[in-house]
Amino acid sequence: MHKFDLNGWKYGESRIEDLAEQVRRHVPGAKLPTHQGGKAFGLSFARTLANDVFMVLEWDVGTRSYPLCLGDLQRKYHDGAFVRSNAQDEDWGDPRAGVHESKYARFAYNFQQVVDQLMADCGGVVVQSYCPGLGVVVDLGWSELLQRNILRVAVGGASQEGRGTVYTSPTWDNEASVGLYDAHTGEAIVDAKTGHFDVARLVDKMVKVVVPRLIHWDIDFGLQFEFVVEDTKMTQTMRASYGEKYEPFDTLVQIRPSPGFLQGAVDLPAQSGTLLATTGKVNKPGSVCGDLVCVKQSGSDTLFLATRLYLAGQCEAEFPEEVSSVKGMVDGKILVWESSSLQRYGGSFYQVLGAARLGVIAQLSGDAVFINSAHGIRLPVHRTNEYIKPVFEEARDSGLLLAIGNDAVFNLLRESHWGTTPLTLQILSDGLVGQVYQL
Repeated sequence: MHKFDLNGWKYGESRIEDLAEQVRRHVPGAKLPTHQGGKAFGLSFARTLANDVFMVLEWDVGTRSYPLCLGDLQRKYHDGAFVRSNAQDEDWGDPRAGVHESKYARFAYNFQQVVDQLMADCGGVVVQSYCPGLGVVVDLGWSELLQRNILRVAVGGASQEGRGTVYTSPTWDNEASVGLYDAHTGEAIVDAKTGHFDVARLVDKMVKVVVPRLIHWDIDFGLQFEFVVEDTKMTQTMRASYGEKYEPFDTLVQIRPSPGFLQGAVDLPAQSGTLLATTGKVNKPGSVCGDLVCVKQSGSDTLFLATRLYLAGQCEAEFPEEVSSVKGMVDGKILVWESSSLQRYGGSFYQVLGAARLGVIAQLSGDAVFINSAHGIRLPVHRTNEYIKPVFEEARDSGLLLAIGNDAVFNLLRESHWGTTPLTLQILSDGLVGQVYQL
């Protein structure tokens, strides 16, 4: 069985020159420049791999030695452009995906300022055609838990901004819909529940063309694909105008090896007990066993607990007496959060961090608090502020964090309420897939 090993790309050791030569053995004459920067290499790799099934936008590369001509770019990208960092180690040499933020820039406003700043930060930029749409991240890798290659598909959502609809990307949106699919058959293991995008369309292209091609090229490491896709509403509008033969676009904007968040050597014990949930919403690999503690929306005891956990997240070192008094309730335990007991956005970061600081070993929720499709240092700045960044960074590494869906959370809350003894759970994560068992 061919395996796309999540740990197969050795950051700091592997060389894109070797990969380029490997691909050229199967695609003679493939243009894969290895000297222009990591982002440029990733786009070249994307075009060589999948230009016949996905749209790969035009791009231009600028370095300190070879600056970009603003006039030429303005004529070529008259609607504005994405400006992306292009350091030599970007994506392919650094496990932190998205270290430098990509920005959309208009030529009449801040284009040159954005280019100059990224050039100063990392020595190179890629200017790429602007493409509006919905963000999708697809992680291809071998799941130790499921013993097969998996496509984990994370799909952004829609939000209202002013009078228009703005789409998000899983590269920063912790609430993205996430599905799991067999990488060779397209079978849905956990279907991504989203009304904004036909996930099957993307999965089908990956299964029929991209995955077999990667196997033929002897690619044996995990990969992360980033797309901007046409949402369902736009497709319906276009087909109403141009007929059913209209083909919606799926734009491939980046390929990188599995980033550091998906990597990590961990020996997983054998699964035991009754399987309660399988999910792709995980923050890292690992395994724990422990008794369950519930944090509900109402009830004096659980409301007291939720408040104290929030306060613990705000205490950087020593816990005040009113916070440390609940440590005995949660130390060494697994928490399950009723959906409405977690405060939205910044507040939830404090709660998750506070629980970990008081000894909680794993936390379960209905909707994701953190997923490792997210980029290396990104966070939803329009929903939080700069003061929350350190909390965000520490909280998303606070033990195992899994989102298992509201139905599974409800069942755990119900079982815990009626039971005479605490529920004991086993939680497993291989970095791509997470599972929860009741012992």
